[in-house]
Amino acid sequence: MMWHGRMALFLALVVVARAQLVLDDIVEEHEQAPRQRGGRGADGITDPTTKLLQWSVDNMDHAAVAERAKAIREGRADPHPVDREALDAIFSSKVSYLQSCVEFLNLAIAGNDSGKLVEALEELENQVTDIDNANDLDSPGVYGLKPVMQLLDHKDPKVRTAALWVLGSATQSNIKMQEKLLDYGVLPRLSKPLVELNVLGTLKRGDPKLLGKSLYAVGSMVRGCGRCVDAFGTQGAQTLARLLSLVAKGGPEWLAVQRKTVALVGDLLREDGAEGSTVVRQIAHSFAAPAGAGAELRSGTGAGLGVGAHLVALLSTGDRELGEKVLETLLHLVGADTSSIEALHAASAQQKVQEAVNDARRHMADTNEGESWDEVAIMGEKLLVTLGNYSAPRVV
Repeated sequence: MMWHGRMALFLALVVVARAQLVLDDIVEEHEQAPRQRGGRGADGITDPTTKLLQWSVDNMDHAAVAERAKAIREGRADPHPVDREALDAIFSSKVSYLQSCVEFLNLAIAGNDSGKLVEALEELENQVTDIDNANDLDSPGVYGLKPVMQLLDHKDPKVRTAALWVLGSATQSNIKMQEKLLDYGVLPRLSKPLVELNVLGTLKRGDPKLLGKSLYAVGSMVRGCGRCVDAFGTQGAQTLARLLSLVAKGGPEWLAVQRKTVALVGDLLREDGAEGSTVVRQIAHSFAAPAGAGAELRSGTGAGLGVGAHLVALLSTGDRELGEKVLETLLHLVGADTSSIEALHAASAQQKVQEAVNDARRHMADTNEGESWDEVAIMGEKLLVTLGNYSAPRVV
């Protein structure tokens, strides 16, 4: 069992730690560099064996171990023999540990225990943040990708959320895994929670955590991958725009989803598409136009989605990080398609952007303010200049 293996690893790590102390005296407490305490990532360590070793060193009786090390050096005591199997367990490849994570996941799937499924997926996610582990996830002997994909359709939202998290982390800045999942046809399944919420047409029955991880996974897939952007296409853009129209009305519990939705809109506007594809220009054009505008849009690029108006509405939340993302995305939008400026004028964007700039200036004037609002003010003023310099084309 996986947990028995972990216990063996722990005991072996203590043995190695003690063996090391035979050669080197323990550093005095006043000489130790301060360590950050906390959860995953607090000390920058993600490798499981390293974390176990660190834990064993932090929690051992330093004085007793130092005394035993001294006794061994002076010949007053014999060192304990080192267990060869334990050492093999410690120094085995990362692939072996990845295999054990997948085995644990498969056992959880067989037992259909949601709690164990989530636990197994979270451990697997921890491993695939390492790009080598991510690329090994579908390798012979591991075969861990398809079990995770299978769980995207699980009835428990917590399990779906954890499965999306694994795939989002595995594809992040990893073109090999992005294209592999694209070839497996996974992209529509990653965005399925977004489509489901759009069908409901209300946030009342929505799950912010599930939506957040869906956006995370889709964003990881399309970012930096032209083929993935092309596959997402204008249909995906329409899904995203409808989602934005819903979450723009959400309360504080939807703030993280609002941020991720806006960030994904911005990512799509920045991507180039594959081999000179026109998909990104089509997405920008459909984002730019007012909702329901023009038969020419419906015929080639999807109906006008009114994204600019929804983005502007989010400025009223007063959240600094969201404000930055909104203004940055609006600047990308007007840069990608100048027809968006007319739609922004129709949505009274200038007034709302000016209010956001004024609010940022008030925060900047507060010497006790812990956050920097400079970017909100700078981007807001730049957008105001763009909007102010625009002249609508004359109708002939």
